[in-house]
Amino acid sequence: MSVLFRNYGPEPFFSDDYRKVRDFLIRINAKKLTTPRMSWGAWEWAVTHGGRDQDNLVKIGLWEDNGNLVALATYECPLGEGFLCVDEAYAYLKPELVVYAKENLHDVYNL
Repeated sequence: MSVLFRNYGPEPFFSDDYRKVRDFLIRINAKKLTTPRMSWGAWEWAVTHGGRDQDNLVKIGLWEDNGNLVALATYECPLGEGFLCVDEAYAYLKPELVVYAKENLHDVYNL
């Protein structure tokens, strides 16, 4: 099956998408830390942070292969700084994630 893109759901805090991202980050960092700035602990912190921009959750990008999360483009608190996380077996998706982040995760008020 091919990799499909979808946006993160609008439900804040501990949603099904939250759990899917958390489990993905645990999996891709299990053998070595491949996403040091967005580990599962950083994700947990961002999700519960009072300064998190909850209105833009749907701008988080998810790439799935047969229902399994294989890549993520997200932000931490406010929009502006993107975090790109990719399963090494899907490294070919990196250019697509960069384009997505540039178009969706920037802070339109501070350009």
